[in-house]
Amino acid sequence: MVPFEEDERAEYAVLMSRARDAERTALLSYVASGLVAAMLLSWAIGGRNAALMLPVLVAVAFGFTAVLRARQSVKLIAGYAEEVMERAGSRPQWFTHLRKLSSTPGFNPNSDWVAASLANTVNLIAVVLSWLYADAKSHGELMAAIVTGCALAFGIYSLSETSRVSRTDFAALWRMVGAEPREEGRRFRASG
Repeated sequence: MVPFEEDERAEYAVLMSRARDAERTALLSYVASGLVAAMLLSWAIGGRNAALMLPVLVAVAFGFTAVLRARQSVKLIAGYAEEVMERAGSRPQWFTHLRKLSSTPGFNPNSDWVAASLANTVNLIAVVLSWLYADAKSHGELMAAIVTGCALAFGIYSLSETSRVSRTDFAALWRMVGAEPREEGRRFRASG
């Protein structure tokens, strides 16, 4: 096995550290937004107020967006390491082997769909409760409709973004960046 050059070793260590930091950020954002949303939901239930369901949606949306961006960053780092650094068989092959492992039957990787499902479940609960509490306060139906619209918009966003991130081949993106520029022949314009 040919050892890493010192620069490659340093770059790989920095990339692994950044991936670890991004995963930690995703986890902390996920837990923090979940706790804040649960606290806000309990206040809204205690107040029996449809308007108090809006902060629940905002907390879930902020947490989900932070998780989505952190996961996308991890996948970009993994794609870069897989395409640029792990190309030769003599180097560490963690991301390359992880990609091969994820395509085997029976392997159940950590899915981005769990975060989207839980976020949309909390939003659905907030929508149902906002309609239950709509009659208790003035403008309750208006607030329940606003909560429903915001939850619907977030649901579409979360499902489309999760689908996009899960279908994107980040190593292929790095392959396109690494392609050498080619000179294109001169085009002649036919006059007629």
